[in-house]
Amino acid sequence: MMYEFRCRQGHVTEEIFKISQRPPHIDCEVCGKRANHIISIWARTPGRWGDSTGYYDQSLGTYIENSQHKERVLADKGLVHESDFAPHHADQMIDNSVADKEQHDKNVTRYEASIAEHGDVGRAFAETFPAEEIL
Repeated sequence: MMYEFRCRQGHVTEEIFKISQRPPHIDCEVCGKRANHIISIWARTPGRWGDSTGYYDQSLGTYIENSQHKERVLADKGLVHESDFAPHHADQMIDNSVADKEQHDKNVTRYEASIAEHGDVGRAFAETFPAEEIL
């Protein structure tokens, strides 16, 4: 972290130290006298570090002021971040969709074959979708 030190002459020196290794004072780089650590004021940001002054988010259809505002908009719309899903959520959804499509195609084939064989729509439906599978 960067720390500021000031000597009695008013010279300010900035030094980088690990938090655990910051000394209470150093020698001033200008006059060589003792310079004590001074507490700096944190910068005021719009919300979090890295937040911008705002932008229009097309996917949300609204102006976003900062990341906290975006989280409120997402919550209000009932949406969640992609990172909140399990790692392979999208892959699982695609696999499930493919499996559903394959089952649908099998049902259509079985239904059409039953109509061709018996000519009865009710019987074809009952053979394609047995009660045990539906209930």
